[in-house]
Amino acid sequence: MIRLVGHRSEMVLRTGCHEGRAGAELMAGRTARRLWNPIRLIALAVLTALMLSLALLFVVYLLAEGVFTIVAATRAAQSHE
Repeated sequence: MIRLVGHRSEMVLRTGCHEGRAGAELMAGRTARRLWNPIRLIALAVLTALMLSLALLFVVYLLAEGVFTIVAATRAAQSHE
């Protein structure tokens, strides 16, 4: 099978031997691309978990601040009666 790569043609035999480029270099490139897929998924999962935990922490902070504000307002209103 002949396929065009850039401006030159590259002969690829059906047996897996590669002319024009070293076979080991092609295999290393394919292996690197295959390894990046799980790493990308792990990074995406970690990033998603981080963003969700930060959002949850912010919600807890807002709820606590709201409770303390209501308590402070109630105490201030009772002391000024």
